[in-house]
Amino acid sequence: MRVKNERKIPLKSNFGIKLLLGWILSLFIPIVVLFFVTFAHYGDGIFKIFTGDIDIWQMRGYMTTEQIARDINIWSLDSPIYQEHDQLNELLSSYMRQKNPFYMFFVERKGDQFAPFLPLSAEIQEDIETKFAGINADSLPGFMERNILTNELLLEKTGYVMYKQLDFYYEDGEEGSIYFFLKYTDLPAALMTFIRENLIRIIFTLLILHAVMSFIFIKRMTKPINEILDTVGSYSDHDFKPRLSEEVKEPIFMLINSAINDMAGSLQANQENEIKIEEMRKEFLAQITHDTKTPLASIRAHAEAIRDNLLDTDEKRTKYGDNILKKVHSIDNMINELSLYSDLEIGIDQYAFSKVDLDYYLLDILEELTFDYSKEQLDIEYMRPMVKRIYVNLDVERFNRVVVNVIKNSVKYSGRERTHVAVSIERVGDRVRMMFRDNGFGSDEPEIGSLFKSFKRGDKSRNPNQGGSGLGLAIAQSIVLKHQGSIWAESEYGKYFMIAIELPIEGDTSEENINH
Repeated sequence: MRVKNERKIPLKSNFGIKLLLGWILSLFIPIVVLFFVTFAHYGDGIFKIFTGDIDIWQMRGYMTTEQIARDINIWSLDSPIYQEHDQLNELLSSYMRQKNPFYMFFVERKGDQFAPFLPLSAEIQEDIETKFAGINADSLPGFMERNILTNELLLEKTGYVMYKQLDFYYEDGEEGSIYFFLKYTDLPAALMTFIRENLIRIIFTLLILHAVMSFIFIKRMTKPINEILDTVGSYSDHDFKPRLSEEVKEPIFMLINSAINDMAGSLQANQENEIKIEEMRKEFLAQITHDTKTPLASIRAHAEAIRDNLLDTDEKRTKYGDNILKKVHSIDNMINELSLYSDLEIGIDQYAFSKVDLDYYLLDILEELTFDYSKEQLDIEYMRPMVKRIYVNLDVERFNRVVVNVIKNSVKYSGRERTHVAVSIERVGDRVRMMFRDNGFGSDEPEIGSLFKSFKRGDKSRNPNQGGSGLGLAIAQSIVLKHQGSIWAESEYGKYFMIAIELPIEGDTSEENINH
């Protein structure tokens, strides 16, 4: 039995929000990818393109050179004599090791002579000499001079700017200067140049990323929809076995799949029930036709005899009338049993269960049955249980039919003039077993398994003169199963035949010895 999902989820809003988020992500992720590519190319300077002062923040290595300048300013204020500060080389060398020398270098000036303040690699020195080839001593400010136009000229010809100029005296009293040069990069212009030169690649990359994100999102959203369409499509062909997975991430599809599975389960149950009803209808009609032929033929023969005035005495007329009534009664009983069996199998009849003391129940029903048969026909021996109180849930009216049919079956097929039926009860775990054992000839072993099939009689000839419909044990089995029980037959041919029924025990029992 399926349990309905009672969770309430705002499907419309959740689904709409997820669609919107998916669309936003498909646009946002390519932009983020582009940002990281640009960041990898230009560094953290791109954060200040729209906020900073390009005259300062566009100079790479600004923070490092500012630190150096402060250190050397302190040195020059303390003593403007260069040779008194041997640690200056070590200080500047450590800064140079931390930064890319292409972005920052120092030049020492003594008179008209210029030289790198710190040793440079051949590659860096060659690059700097190439860029500064058109710069002479007059292009740089002299001792204690400041010239704003110097940086404009330097930037135009070399791509560098002079960030600091520190003036001092050599030991011999000659004037000297140290120039700090920084590579200047116009990030906004460079970025626009990068975008302009790579516009096609950028657009193509963004389109590809957007397409991939859209495909992943659409695939994820349409996969469960396609599964629903495929599954529902099979239902149109009256195949209700396929089921949808309810272990999905999206709550909306979890509820939809659950509802469709519930619907499919109901449709499949209805389909199976319709097939069963149709089979029962065909079987019902076939058995009615088969089992009424002989009694109807007998009724017809008797009626024709009465019509043709062949009965010359009242005794014959009474006998023929009794036979006709007997046959009609037999047909009526047969039809009633067939109708009851059909109702039980289809599930039309409702059951009304109640808690019953099984010992007293059997005592009553077996006592009633003794009045339906003469002592010469039937002897019932009920061996009452050692456990006095055994409670079971019974639909008493329906279960009466079980006991009656089992006893009737023993009387009808025992093959004895006087049938003896021993009835006993025993507890087996949490169930109780009822045994109805008669002194009949029993059945062959191959027949035991088929005795509970509909329209099965104990004799192979199915002699209609024996009466009955062959549904007694089939009806009993149907009712027992509705009681969550089980029923089976045991037999030793020529010695005995036994029907055993097990039912679940309801409630506590108490042991008490009683007389049998």
